[in-house]
Amino acid sequence: MTVKPSRGTVIFFGLLATGLIARYAMNRRDESIVARDAPLAHSTRRLLRCVVGRDAERMLWPRPSDDDSRPWAIKINAQLRATVTEPQDDTWPSRCVSMAQRVAAKLAATPNATAAHSAAAEVVRHLETLSSSRTNAITVAENGRLGTALATLTIEVIKSTVGTESGWQSPLAHERTDLSPVRLARVPQGNSLPPRVDGATFAAPEWVLYQDATDRRAHSLLFRERGAPADAVLGAGAPLRVTHGATAALLATDESDALLPLEAVRSAPISLPAVVRSGEHIIESWQYAKSGGHRWFAYVSRGRLHVWSTAANGAVSWVERVPNTLQDTPVASVALVAVPDPPETPQAQPTQDATENGARDNRAAPSQTAALGVHALVLRHGARGMSVERWSFARPQETTEQATPTAPVARADAQGPAAARELVTRQILLSEGRPHSRARVRACVAGTTAHFVAASDDDYAFYRVDAEGAVTGDIPTNRVGALGAGRFEFSCDEQRSLVLADAVNRNGTMLEYRGGREPRLLAEPLAALAVQRTIDAAALVPGAVLAFVRTPGSVRVFSTTDSNTWVGGAPLAFLEAPTAPPPDHPEAQATPGYAFSISAVSTFRDRIAVLGIGRGNFVRAVRFFSTDGGQTWN
Repeated sequence: MTVKPSRGTVIFFGLLATGLIARYAMNRRDESIVARDAPLAHSTRRLLRCVVGRDAERMLWPRPSDDDSRPWAIKINAQLRATVTEPQDDTWPSRCVSMAQRVAAKLAATPNATAAHSAAAEVVRHLETLSSSRTNAITVAENGRLGTALATLTIEVIKSTVGTESGWQSPLAHERTDLSPVRLARVPQGNSLPPRVDGATFAAPEWVLYQDATDRRAHSLLFRERGAPADAVLGAGAPLRVTHGATAALLATDESDALLPLEAVRSAPISLPAVVRSGEHIIESWQYAKSGGHRWFAYVSRGRLHVWSTAANGAVSWVERVPNTLQDTPVASVALVAVPDPPETPQAQPTQDATENGARDNRAAPSQTAALGVHALVLRHGARGMSVERWSFARPQETTEQATPTAPVARADAQGPAAARELVTRQILLSEGRPHSRARVRACVAGTTAHFVAASDDDYAFYRVDAEGAVTGDIPTNRVGALGAGRFEFSCDEQRSLVLADAVNRNGTMLEYRGGREPRLLAEPLAALAVQRTIDAAALVPGAVLAFVRTPGSVRVFSTTDSNTWVGGAPLAFLEAPTAPPPDHPEAQATPGYAFSISAVSTFRDRIAVLGIGRGNFVRAVRFFSTDGGQTWN
């Protein structure tokens, strides 16, 4: 008997066979797609390994659920910022350029891959710039465009086909470029200051002054080579306005200020003259010096100069050194310079010869009635222009009986016994007939050399005064930008002075002046460093200038020796990622979760220290220091 299958059975097995054949065909199709497209994903993975290191896949895990490339861009950019300043293999990043070019070529021949191909072409362009120089590499890493392009390329490749997604997840055979390490820059840890530190500032690279937030007293924190820093209480108040060279500081309290000499770590505060404590005199700019067995304290109050002295040993008894006949003389700024007893030499005649590059040179030799103890170098600002004068004082013990605050004042050319009896001798070192509109003046003393800068609406004028006389130079504002109402910092050494000013439409304009040469406008560090940047601070070191630049992603240190080319870029800190970058500038940080700024810089020879204040979930004060001129930091 012949059994014939029913029609339903035939249909069932027919459908089953058709399904198996279709499944086999689909598997073969998927296998062909994977075989065709997986190499593109593999090439993209190797490109990532080449650029940011062999742990790229681990760093880019997990895949964003909405295929948003920004979380991956943030991670890649953070890795690049820690890479570009560290010495790498000679083939990095040039070896990555050819890999990116091959990926771009594959995508150019791939249908419906316009977005991926555009991102690949941008990766090639940025990698070529990255390979050209270290400064360009820092620029590319800081502006964030390379990380954004790499993240976009990766997401577009992964989601394009089943084959590329499988290629992202499948094992990847190692190649030489996969095993070549990418070294990351070491971020210095620095010395963390106690959490109670408030208003920290420097007295020296290893010496920090601060006010304790709990007891509201001024403290001295001295860092040693080994062991914990030594902490000592100095007195009531908050340390502020430390003089350049750290000769003294002012301690501010609710009642009055006190003078803190910085001759020893545990110096005791000294009460200021009664007119200062009572508020009758308002200190606008001040100087301190110790010379001839006396302490000297000079300041400008409402455009009037006041100079006081007291014995260095024994009870404090301030004596006013400027007589009433001179207290109505308008003064813009003062610099105290300690001087030894001068040798008796004939007085030289002033010279009017122009110095190198056209700077003005009005040098005058010291007079035979040079100061005993200190000189008060005074910058006067009158309706007819600026002038630099040297005010010399006799020793207080020589004038106690003969001179009084109302004694007559001898001119620089005074002759005979009367000159020796006078309290003050004035000598005009330099005079300019050109007024400066609404000038803001700063003074800085280094050794026996004083520097002044007058920043006005019209120009920036520099003055350098030493034992040989005074030299001046200026630079027009139209080359720099008008000085705004923001930060205005001035520092110096014996040969140079440096201005860091917030000029209009500029962040951190820097001017360098060497006495006898034309002032120079220093190039801003890496104009394309980031969409937003700020020069937090600048410092003079032997033979170079340092600039501390804060970008949305890091804080870096650059140096220049020729005032035109910036090198280096060592990172002091890397900042946390943004929460939501603006759509028109995806590389910029609109709301950073962590901010970091430089609050103070101290230099002495090749020793440099920086106080950094970080604000994230908590406030953190850190001291970074360098002993090789700012090349490496600890």
